[in-house]
Amino acid sequence: MKGPFLVVLSILMLTASLQAETPVAPFRPIFDGESLNGWQGTDEFWQVDNGAITRKERPETTPDQTSDLIWKNGTVDDFELRFQVRITGSLKAAAGVLFRSEPTESGDAAGLLL
Repeated sequence: MKGPFLVVLSILMLTASLQAETPVAPFRPIFDGESLNGWQGTDEFWQVDNGAITRKERPETTPDQTSDLIWKNGTVDDFELRFQVRITGSLKAAAGVLFRSEPTESGDAAGLLL
């Protein structure tokens, strides 16, 4: 009984050591902190303010009006998503992050919502 157990244990240890040696790609931000280069969205809604992407407040729009901002500067496989969010304004204000999304014919985006 020790023989099969040792073989399985050896395979598990080898797999763990191979995974530990796999190099991890350095974190690469998709926002440069200065511009919306690489992003697709309506300029009437989006701007960069103090190093953050912000949605412009406009008296003629409502918080629920669609104004997607889509990163279009490449493709990704598995990724780590890091962001900070602050919501101000009326109690109807909302925010969300769609990922692994595609633009629809209407210009909105469809995908997984966080």
